[in-house]
Parts: sequence; C-alpha cells; structure tokens
Amino acid sequence: MKLLRRGVVAVVISLSLSVQANPHSFTGTIDTPPVAVWVDSAGTTIAPFFATLVSMLYVDPSTGFVWTIQNVRSTTPSLIGYIGGRPDGDLGLLYSTTNCTGTAYLNASFWTIPHTVFASASDGQLYADGAPASATIHSRSVSGTCYVETVPGPVYLAIGPLTPPTLPAGPWHLEIR
Repeated sequence: MKLLRRGVVAVVISLSLSVQANPHSFTGTIDTPPVAVWVDSAGTTIAPFFATLVSMLYVDPSTGFVWTIQNVRSTTPSLIGYIGGRPDGDLGLLYSTTNCTGTAYLNASFWTIPHTVFASASDGQLYADGAPASATIHSRSVSGTCYVETVPGPVYLAIGPLTPPTLPAGPWHLEIR
C-alpha cells in the first residue's frame, strides 16, 4: 500500500504467470460469469438482457438489429422501433439525388447503438443503419415531402423497411444464468 496524497491510497498487486512448455495442454476450467437473460414462461432462454435508461432492448440473434421491447409482461411481447425516434434527431431518409429517389441513407448517429431499429420521420416505417457509406446528400424525405438540400456529415446505408421478428409467447421475466 502506498499513500499518494492525503486520503488517496494506491494498492499495488503483483501477479506472476507461469508458462507451460506446451501452451495447448491447459487442463483447468474457465468459468463464464452469470448474465441476465430474458426467459419465457416455460423457462426457455430467449435472449440476453440489455437496457438503456428509457427502454429494454432485444437483439435479434439472426440479424443483429436492436429492437425496443414493449408489453414484456403480456402473453404477446412485441418489438417496436426506438422510442421517440433517434435521440440525435431523425433527418428522415437521405438521398444523393435531388428528387428523393435511389439508394436511401441515414444520418450517422453518434447517440444510438449500431443497428438500432427506429421509425423514420420520412414514412413512419422501421429502419436501421447499415454500413458507413460515401455519398453526398442532395435531398431528404420527411413525412412524404422531398426537400432539396445538402446535408453535411457522414451517412449510413438505410436498411429497411423492416418487419419485427416473431417472438416467443410471454410473459417474459429476467433470470441470472
């Protein structure tokens, strides 16, 4: 133990590791720490538990899309897009053309988890951000209206519109497993 300043103590721990002649001959066990998981009424593990300050999340194992869970205690849990749209502001669907046609892009979000599904201001459909893209944006679509303008900043390919996956019946609960 070493006193750094008045009231601040640093504890120094030294570890020693030994290397065996054959590093592939490990015979010990490595324990996986317990994690919180969603479990259905039959006791079947559905998915790992994730949450933000405002919502509980479901990560679809087949696509990697992050959905907001609602009605988790009912017999029919459902998935929706991120509550309240994107927290950094949804600019709608963006296009490199001046008439809102062609490949759709989304503004780069620095406040959401990658692949978070949300309802777009463009058409109310569900979208997620895909791979980063190099495009100069010349128009954006919001509520069915096309605005010709240059939108600065990085963009992502828009993936969607998406349909929520079918979920196991509820009610769900959390367990540590």
